Amino acid sequence: MTLHPELLSKTKKDYMSNFTYITLFLIPLPLVSFSMVIISSTIFVYLFGLNIKKIDNKNKMHYIVKK
Repeated sequence: MTLHPELLSKTKKDYMSNFTYITLFLIPLPLVSFSMVIISSTIFVYLFGLNIKKIDNKNKMHYIVKK
């Protein structure tokens, strides 16, 4: 019977450590997801803007060629 309480305390300790790890992992998750959304949106807007600029340059070149 001496081994049983030790096992129980060990599992409880493991559970507590896992719980703390889970909470430490869960707390930054919303922040990380929020920052990822911001970064991805800024990258998308940046690339989209570059594409628009490229299209504008092509149109300008076409106009110059037409003139």
